[in-house]
Amino acid sequence: MCGFAGWFRLDIEQARRSPLLNQICSTITHRGPDNYDIYSDEYVGIGFQRLSILDLQGGHQPMSSQDGSIIISFNGEIFNHGELRNELTRDGVVFRTRSDTEVILAVYQKFGIEGINQLNGRFAIAIWDKRKRVFHLVRDRLGVKPLYYAKIGNGILFGSEIKSILASNMVPRQVNRRAVWDYLTFRYVPGPQTIWDGIFKLPPAHRLEYHLEAPAPKTSRWWDMPMPEANDEKSDREYDDEFEELFENAVKIRLQADVPVGITLSGGLDSSAVIAAAKSPALHSFSVAFENAPDMNELAYAKMVSDKFATQHHEIIINENDFINFLPEFVWHTDEPLADLASIPLYYVSRLARENVKVVLSGEGADEIFAGYNFEVWAKLWDEASNAQANEKAGIINNILSFFTGHKNLSRVITDQRKLSEPISMTNIFSSADKRKLLLSCENWPDSLDIIRSNIERLGDAQPLN
Repeated sequence: MCGFAGWFRLDIEQARRSPLLNQICSTITHRGPDNYDIYSDEYVGIGFQRLSILDLQGGHQPMSSQDGSIIISFNGEIFNHGELRNELTRDGVVFRTRSDTEVILAVYQKFGIEGINQLNGRFAIAIWDKRKRVFHLVRDRLGVKPLYYAKIGNGILFGSEIKSILASNMVPRQVNRRAVWDYLTFRYVPGPQTIWDGIFKLPPAHRLEYHLEAPAPKTSRWWDMPMPEANDEKSDREYDDEFEELFENAVKIRLQADVPVGITLSGGLDSSAVIAAAKSPALHSFSVAFENAPDMNELAYAKMVSDKFATQHHEIIINENDFINFLPEFVWHTDEPLADLASIPLYYVSRLARENVKVVLSGEGADEIFAGYNFEVWAKLWDEASNAQANEKAGIINNILSFFTGHKNLSRVITDQRKLSEPISMTNIFSSADKRKLLLSCENWPDSLDIIRSNIERLGDAQPLN
């Protein structure tokens, strides 16, 4: 997993630099118990906790360029590091390690910060460029790897987890009341806010740039989701073949490691598809279930998949006490409130996996890809409503669809969410009206769903499914 924490442009005496790095990084030793190292100078301090996955003997961080002018720390994996390494080697670059960290460093040296567009992977990156006197923080396209920061006077603290920033004792531990307001709607705190006043998430696909002479850091989007036009020239079989190729490649590149890799297996479509695509002999699989909860116990399905693909299967069953007793530790791990019951069993199955392997793949986050949570129903309704409007038959179709869904004006609901009182979102709980009844006092904050509306606004006239 790995993790890092540090500061940029804080006025810290030399004698305090190492103790402060030790203090803030000691909170994230669980992210990287294999190795710990630090770098500090007059302007920057970075501490790194390493979980060794690639190049176990080399690849230590923070890593510096050969002339010492560039310092990098990196949490994540670059799946195309081999291809990039070969290209750079042909151009005369000499590598000292087999690590993907050094590949990022070489890409930055040749192409500058724009070189991050060449990276295929999940990553949080910190780069201190002494020559250009600029500090960078970069987060991957979909925000798989976490990255937080807090402004302290003319400088910043940053880290892979919020607890590192809090451990500095430089940020008041005050709850962000606006974050509570949004949490009650979404069941999580939407970025760039966090539950803590003054601490921010660097959003997915964004980078922070802070020049030594600049009055403040600047954040900007470096990538956006492509929105291709619908292509009706392909047959269903061609789409199937294209998806199969993409999916199998996605699994294959994530199996790259110099340590054992396993898969968490629920027996559902998502994780079962990952195991099928892995095509790896003697693969370890891991499943979890609740005691005395037959309606939620999927171990039999997981065992069927394990038997089919001959995995080395492991199971764990947790009871009510296991669930409740872990809650305080769960709060410490997450740093923010997170209303996802699956997080508790996920912890226990991850702990089981750690006894056997160092890396696991899972089916997490696959619902949008495999049409979970009735997404395929909404896609069909979007198409029908769009066609209805185009044929000026929206009234007839709308009456039919509203009978099944309860929406009285579904064609408008589906095709123009920007005007909705409640845009479609799978996590919504409390409305603004609900929250004003619940809370003893609240400011005149905007509707939390405006965050969804602003995202939809960016789509313009793109297809509703996009």
